[in-house]
Amino acid sequence: YRKKVVGAVSAGLLSLSRPDRISRMSTAFESHIQKLTPELFSFGVALVPDDLQAQQIVIDAMAAFVVEGKSIVVAYERAQDEEMRKVMMSEAKKQLMRNMFQIGKRRCEQLTALCQDVNKFRTFYKLPALERAVLFLKHKALADFSDIEFVTGVERLEIISRLNYAREELVANSGSSSQEDLI
Repeated sequence: YRKKVVGAVSAGLLSLSRPDRISRMSTAFESHIQKLTPELFSFGVALVPDDLQAQQIVIDAMAAFVVEGKSIVVAYERAQDEEMRKVMMSEAKKQLMRNMFQIGKRRCEQLTALCQDVNKFRTFYKLPALERAVLFLKHKALADFSDIEFVTGVERLEIISRLNYAREELVANSGSSSQEDLI
């Protein structure tokens, strides 16, 4: 099922880049963005515990990126070497995740009942959106603190505090004695 959802997200991202939509992205840039789809979808699910809502968060974040991230796309297209293109893709990924966090946080507030009624990952989804995002970015996306700062808009010390709080809450409310079992 997840493969179908990720495929649908990829198709949605491609449709955003059509000329009749907003702008035309280069095929190479589009290809790199498409490769990020599984990770972006996973981050969406970490923010909102519903596949359809997570898919929509990715698509909405991509639409916002197409409007806001033109400078990154232009810099990518003008880059002469592969190293600079990697830097631009890293910037694009951070901007997409930042958009997703902002959209997902608002969406989860709207779907509070859904977020509180998830059985399998109830302890995780009971955490506030910021803590879920920090846990995901640190442990699943393996992001460093500067990237987490950028995505969430929260300073490093606050991130460290939230990360520790979230870990403690998971252990305290899950019945497991190990954080690794939970993350």
